[in-house]
Amino acid sequence: MFRNYITCLLLLLAGTGLFAQGEDLLLSRNTLTLTVGLHHGYFKDQNYSPLNYRSGGTRFGLSYGRNTSAGDRWNVGLGAILGKLTPQVEDVEKADRYILDFSFGYLKGLSGNTADRQLHFGGNYRSYVDMVLYDGTEAVTLFGLHGFEVAGAGMWKTGDKTRLKAGASIPVFALLSRPPYSGWDKFIGDNSNNIPKVVTRGNWTSLNNFTGLRANLGYEYDLGDKFSVEARYSLAYYATQRLDPVRILNNEFSVLATLKY
Repeated sequence: MFRNYITCLLLLLAGTGLFAQGEDLLLSRNTLTLTVGLHHGYFKDQNYSPLNYRSGGTRFGLSYGRNTSAGDRWNVGLGAILGKLTPQVEDVEKADRYILDFSFGYLKGLSGNTADRQLHFGGNYRSYVDMVLYDGTEAVTLFGLHGFEVAGAGMWKTGDKTRLKAGASIPVFALLSRPPYSGWDKFIGDNSNNIPKVVTRGNWTSLNNFTGLRANLGYEYDLGDKFSVEARYSLAYYATQRLDPVRILNNEFSVLATLKY
Protein backbone atom coordinates (compact mmCIF):
# COMPACT_ATOMS: atom_id res chain seq x y z
CA MET A 1 0.00 0.00 0.00
CA PHE A 2 2.78 2.44 0.85
CA ARG A 3 4.45 1.70 -2.49
CA ASN A 4 1.26 3.01 -4.10
CA TYR A 5 1.48 6.17 -1.96
CA ILE A 6 5.04 6.79 -3.15
CA THR A 7 4.09 6.18 -6.80
CA CYS A 8 1.20 8.63 -6.57
CA LEU A 9 3.41 11.23 -4.93
CA LEU A 10 6.03 10.93 -7.67
CA LEU A 11 3.40 11.22 -10.41
CA LEU A 12 1.93 14.30 -8.74
CA LEU A 13 5.33 15.95 -8.53
CA ALA A 14 6.11 15.07 -12.14
CA GLY A 15 2.90 16.84 -13.15
CA THR A 16 4.01 20.08 -11.53
CA GLY A 17 7.00 20.44 -13.88
CA LEU A 18 10.76 20.51 -13.51
CA PHE A 19 12.68 21.59 -10.43
CA ALA A 20 13.25 25.32 -10.02
CA GLN A 21 16.76 26.46 -10.87
CA GLY A 22 16.96 30.00 -12.13
CA GLU A 23 14.52 32.21 -10.22
CA ASP A 24 15.55 33.52 -6.81
CA LEU A 25 12.54 32.93 -4.59
CA LEU A 26 14.26 33.67 -1.29
CA LEU A 27 17.36 35.35 -0.06
CA SER A 28 19.70 32.81 1.51
CA ARG A 29 18.61 32.69 5.11
CA ASN A 30 19.36 30.60 8.17
CA THR A 31 16.67 29.59 10.64
CA LEU A 32 16.95 28.30 14.19
CA THR A 33 13.77 26.79 15.64
CA LEU A 34 12.89 25.80 19.20
CA THR A 35 9.93 23.44 19.71
CA VAL A 36 7.96 22.73 22.89
CA GLY A 37 4.80 20.66 22.90
CA LEU A 38 2.54 18.00 24.33
CA HIS A 39 2.59 14.37 23.25
CA HIS A 40 -0.35 11.98 23.28
CA GLY A 41 -0.39 8.59 21.62
CA TYR A 42 -1.20 4.92 21.38
CA PHE A 43 1.30 2.10 21.92
CA LYS A 44 0.99 -1.66 21.55
CA ASP A 45 4.00 -3.97 21.47
CA GLN A 46 3.35 -7.70 21.76
CA ASN A 47 6.99 -8.15 22.69
CA TYR A 48 6.41 -6.02 25.78
CA SER A 49 2.80 -6.73 26.76
CA PRO A 50 -0.50 -7.88 25.22
CA LEU A 51 -2.17 -4.77 26.67
CA ASN A 52 -3.02 -1.55 24.86
CA TYR A 53 -1.33 1.56 26.25
CA ARG A 54 -1.95 5.27 26.15
CA SER A 55 1.08 7.52 26.05
CA GLY A 56 1.48 11.06 27.33
CA GLY A 57 4.42 13.37 27.82
CA THR A 58 6.34 16.47 26.79
CA ARG A 59 8.19 17.10 23.55
CA PHE A 60 11.28 19.26 23.07
CA GLY A 61 13.06 20.01 19.81
CA LEU A 62 15.77 22.12 18.22
CA SER A 63 16.38 22.45 14.48
CA TYR A 64 18.48 24.43 12.00
CA GLY A 65 17.47 25.22 8.44
CA ARG A 66 19.13 26.81 5.44
CA ASN A 67 17.04 28.32 2.64
CA THR A 68 19.11 28.93 -0.48
CA SER A 69 18.67 31.69 -3.05
CA ALA A 70 17.51 29.03 -5.54
CA GLY A 71 14.62 28.10 -3.28
CA ASP A 72 16.04 24.84 -1.92
CA ARG A 73 16.18 23.80 1.74
CA TRP A 74 18.63 22.03 4.00
CA ASN A 75 17.58 21.07 7.51
CA VAL A 76 18.83 19.21 10.54
CA GLY A 77 16.84 18.59 13.70
CA LEU A 78 16.86 16.82 17.06
CA GLY A 79 13.76 16.05 19.09
CA ALA A 80 12.98 14.20 22.31
CA ILE A 81 9.86 13.06 24.13
CA LEU A 82 9.79 12.22 27.82
CA GLY A 83 6.63 10.30 28.55
CA LYS A 84 4.70 7.64 30.44
CA LEU A 85 2.80 4.60 29.24
CA THR A 86 -0.56 4.05 30.93
CA PRO A 87 -2.31 0.70 30.37
CA GLN A 88 -6.00 0.66 29.57
CA VAL A 89 -6.65 -1.55 32.60
CA GLU A 90 -6.52 -0.76 36.30
CA ASP A 91 -3.92 -1.82 38.85
CA VAL A 92 -1.00 -1.91 36.41
CA GLU A 93 1.90 0.49 36.98
CA LYS A 94 3.00 3.05 34.43
CA ALA A 95 6.21 2.61 32.45
CA ASP A 96 8.74 5.22 31.35
CA ARG A 97 8.90 6.00 27.64
CA TYR A 98 11.75 7.81 25.91
CA ILE A 99 11.70 8.87 22.24
CA LEU A 100 14.67 10.36 20.41
CA ASP A 101 14.39 11.63 16.84
CA PHE A 102 17.29 12.94 14.72
CA SER A 103 16.90 13.98 11.08
CA PHE A 104 18.93 15.52 8.28
CA GLY A 105 17.41 16.37 4.92
CA TYR A 106 17.42 18.22 1.63
CA LEU A 107 14.33 19.45 -0.22
CA LYS A 108 14.43 20.78 -3.77
CA GLY A 109 12.11 23.60 -4.79
CA LEU A 110 9.75 22.80 -7.67
CA SER A 111 9.24 24.95 -10.74
CA GLY A 112 6.33 27.32 -10.48
CA ASN A 113 7.12 28.24 -6.88
CA THR A 114 6.31 31.81 -5.93
CA ALA A 115 6.57 33.91 -2.78
CA ASP A 116 2.93 33.00 -2.07
CA ARG A 117 3.05 29.26 -2.77
CA GLN A 118 5.97 26.86 -2.56
CA LEU A 119 6.31 23.09 -2.92
CA HIS A 120 9.46 21.10 -2.14
CA PHE A 121 10.40 17.48 -2.65
CA GLY A 122 13.43 15.48 -1.56
CA GLY A 123 14.59 13.12 1.14
CA ASN A 124 15.73 12.77 4.74
CA TYR A 125 17.92 10.55 6.80
CA ARG A 126 16.11 9.91 10.09
CA SER A 127 17.06 8.03 13.22
CA TYR A 128 14.00 7.26 15.37
CA VAL A 129 14.39 5.47 18.71
CA ASP A 130 11.42 4.57 20.93
CA MET A 131 12.35 2.84 24.21
CA VAL A 132 10.15 1.67 27.09
CA LEU A 133 11.50 0.81 30.55
CA TYR A 134 9.33 -0.79 33.22
CA ASP A 135 10.47 -0.76 36.85
CA GLY A 136 14.04 0.13 35.96
CA THR A 137 15.06 -2.61 33.53
CA GLU A 138 12.73 -5.39 34.68
CA ALA A 139 11.07 -5.16 31.27
CA VAL A 140 12.60 -3.40 28.26
CA THR A 141 11.40 -3.00 24.71
CA LEU A 142 12.37 -0.70 21.88
CA PHE A 143 11.58 0.19 18.30
CA GLY A 144 14.39 1.76 16.29
CA LEU A 145 14.25 2.80 12.64
CA HIS A 146 17.37 4.40 11.15
CA GLY A 147 17.23 5.13 7.45
CA PHE A 148 16.07 7.08 4.44
CA GLU A 149 12.75 8.78 3.76
CA VAL A 150 10.97 10.28 0.78
CA ALA A 151 9.78 13.72 1.90
CA GLY A 152 7.73 16.65 0.70
CA ALA A 153 6.66 20.05 2.08
CA GLY A 154 4.39 22.90 1.11
CA MET A 155 3.78 26.52 2.11
CA TRP A 156 0.79 28.72 1.24
CA LYS A 157 0.72 32.39 2.21
CA THR A 158 -2.60 33.35 3.80
CA GLY A 159 -1.86 36.99 4.68
CA ASP A 160 0.88 39.59 4.93
CA LYS A 161 2.28 37.91 8.05
CA THR A 162 0.68 34.47 8.05
CA ARG A 163 1.12 31.22 6.16
CA LEU A 164 -0.09 27.64 6.20
CA LYS A 165 2.62 24.94 6.19
CA ALA A 166 2.46 21.18 5.72
CA GLY A 167 4.89 18.32 5.35
CA ALA A 168 5.02 14.53 5.07
CA SER A 169 7.60 11.77 4.82
CA ILE A 170 7.62 8.00 4.31
CA PRO A 171 10.58 5.76 5.27
CA VAL A 172 11.61 3.43 2.44
CA PHE A 173 14.87 1.75 3.50
CA ALA A 174 16.18 1.52 7.05
CA LEU A 175 17.93 -0.38 9.80
CA LEU A 176 15.14 -1.88 11.89
CA SER A 177 16.04 -2.53 15.52
CA ARG A 178 13.92 -4.72 17.82
CA PRO A 179 14.81 -6.71 20.96
CA PRO A 180 14.41 -10.51 20.83
CA TYR A 181 12.17 -10.49 23.89
CA SER A 182 11.13 -8.34 26.83
CA GLY A 183 12.43 -8.68 30.37
CA TRP A 184 16.07 -9.41 31.06
CA ASP A 185 18.09 -9.31 27.85
CA LYS A 186 21.76 -10.30 28.20
CA PHE A 187 22.81 -8.16 25.23
CA ILE A 188 21.13 -5.07 26.69
CA GLY A 189 22.58 -5.84 30.12
CA ASP A 190 26.10 -6.31 28.76
CA ASN A 191 25.88 -3.07 26.76
CA SER A 192 23.89 -0.92 29.17
CA ASN A 193 26.63 1.73 29.00
CA ASN A 194 26.65 1.73 25.19
CA ILE A 195 23.14 2.84 24.25
CA PRO A 196 23.95 3.50 20.53
CA LYS A 197 25.00 -0.15 20.20
CA VAL A 198 21.75 -1.31 21.81
CA VAL A 199 19.42 0.81 19.66
CA THR A 200 21.17 -0.06 16.37
CA ARG A 201 21.12 -3.84 16.77
CA GLY A 202 19.07 -5.07 13.82
CA ASN A 203 18.95 -5.58 10.07
CA TRP A 204 18.62 -3.35 7.04
CA THR A 205 15.26 -3.81 5.42
CA SER A 206 12.57 -2.05 3.39
CA LEU A 207 8.80 -1.59 3.20
CA ASN A 208 8.27 -5.35 3.22
CA ASN A 209 9.02 -5.41 6.96
CA PHE A 210 7.81 -2.08 8.34
CA THR A 211 5.28 0.69 7.80
CA GLY A 212 5.90 4.34 8.56
CA LEU A 213 4.31 7.73 7.96
CA ARG A 214 4.99 11.17 9.38
CA ALA A 215 2.96 14.31 8.67
CA ASN A 216 2.46 17.78 10.07
CA LEU A 217 0.25 20.82 9.58
CA GLY A 218 1.07 24.26 10.96
CA TYR A 219 0.04 27.90 10.99
CA GLU A 220 2.86 30.45 11.18
CA TYR A 221 2.79 34.14 12.14
CA ASP A 222 5.65 36.59 11.61
CA LEU A 223 6.76 38.76 14.52
CA GLY A 224 8.78 41.15 12.40
CA ASP A 225 11.49 40.23 9.90
CA LYS A 226 13.56 38.00 12.18
CA PHE A 227 11.09 36.12 14.36
CA SER A 228 8.05 33.94 13.84
CA VAL A 229 5.85 31.61 15.89
CA GLU A 230 3.94 28.57 14.70
CA ALA A 231 1.23 26.33 16.08
CA ARG A 232 1.65 22.78 14.72
CA TYR A 233 -0.01 19.39 14.83
CA SER A 234 2.23 16.41 14.04
CA LEU A 235 1.47 12.75 13.47
CA ALA A 236 3.83 9.77 13.37
CA TYR A 237 2.80 6.17 12.75
CA TYR A 238 5.06 3.10 12.81
CA ALA A 239 4.31 -0.61 12.66
CA THR A 240 6.14 -3.88 12.08
CA GLN A 241 5.58 -7.61 12.53
CA ARG A 242 9.22 -8.25 13.49
CA LEU A 243 9.97 -9.85 15.91
CA ASP A 244 6.59 -9.45 17.53
CA PRO A 245 3.91 -7.08 16.24
CA VAL A 246 4.21 -3.47 17.32
CA ARG A 247 2.02 -0.48 16.49
CA ILE A 248 2.85 3.09 17.46
CA LEU A 249 0.80 6.25 16.94
CA ASN A 250 2.20 9.58 18.16
CA ASN A 251 0.20 12.82 18.18
CA GLU A 252 1.88 16.10 19.09
CA PHE A 253 0.59 19.62 19.57
CA SER A 254 3.52 22.04 19.56
CA VAL A 255 4.50 25.69 19.58
CA LEU A 256 7.57 26.62 17.50
CA ALA A 257 9.62 29.80 17.84
CA THR A 258 11.94 30.59 14.91
CA LEU A 259 14.83 33.04 14.63
CA LYS A 260 15.75 34.06 11.05
CA TYR A 261 19.19 35.45 10.39
